[in-house]
Amino acid sequence: MRMQVRKWSNSVALRIPKPFAEDADVQEGTAVDCSVSKGQRVVAPVRYRKARSSEY
Repeated sequence: MRMQVRKWSNSVALRIPKPFAEDADVQEGTAVDCSVSKGQRVVAPVRYRKARSSEY
C-alpha cells in the first residue's frame, strides 16, 4: 500500500488508512517503535512484556 508523508505543524506525519490500521491492530494512541533495518523503515507496535512475580 502506498502512502504519503505530509507536513503536520512543525513535523511530518504518515496517515494510516483505517483498513491498514485494522489489519495491523493499531489505533489512535498505540505506541510504536520506529527504526531502520537493512535499508527498510520499520514501524512496529510496542509489545510490553508481562512482569513475572520474581521481578517484584
